[in-house]
Amino acid sequence: MLCPHCATQVYMCEKNHNKKVYYDNGLKNLSHTGQKLAYQVGEYSCPACDKLVIILEMGLGCCIKGASYDGGELNNLEINRIDFQEILYPKIVTRKTYTDVPENLYTDYKESVAILKLSPKASAALSRRILQTILYEKFNIKKHNLEDEIKEFIKLNEVPSSLAETIDAIRTIGNFAAHPKKCIETQSVIDVEPDEAEWMIEIIEALFDFTFVQKAIAKKRQDNLNNKLQKLKKSADK
Repeated sequence: MLCPHCATQVYMCEKNHNKKVYYDNGLKNLSHTGQKLAYQVGEYSCPACDKLVIILEMGLGCCIKGASYDGGELNNLEINRIDFQEILYPKIVTRKTYTDVPENLYTDYKESVAILKLSPKASAALSRRILQTILYEKFNIKKHNLEDEIKEFIKLNEVPSSLAETIDAIRTIGNFAAHPKKCIETQSVIDVEPDEAEWMIEIIEALFDFTFVQKAIAKKRQDNLNNKLQKLKKSADK
């Protein structure tokens, strides 16, 4: 799991092993061998930053020996297969921190990440806006619609083939290429699956890395070399 605090890929450490499992009232007659949808709230800590993460977990629950019903909570019920997880705390999820990305793009990126679970369609629309802004401002690509702009981008010699293929995949997300408004409203809200919207965020991160991060690293290295050359030149002149 990606820690919502520090954006590190980790295996969360469970803090409270005595989690209470809840269910709908219809579960009170659940047999000892039956299974039905149940949910629990788990407390975890990130091994990287040690901060608290609270996760809602849903899946199939089954009774174990000595089960009893107590107003919505079924004692001795356990979830033996978790099918869905949602981070309840913190609500604003941090994926990556960027210092070299322009503020307007970074703001849209953070908002796209923040609303991913609440509205995948809105998140994907923000990601497409980020993409179009970068293509226009950094690569001077301006066409009638985003599909044509993507086609122009992947033709650039400076773009690695792996990134070109990744960016080109946006045209298939949410059936974007077949959308009737693609030539009029590039930022229109298009139906997407949650995993597709998250994939778009990953694509934007790859584009950030190529457009801003790698260039900033290269510039820093060049500046360091220039400083060393200047020092050598001054030493030689003495």
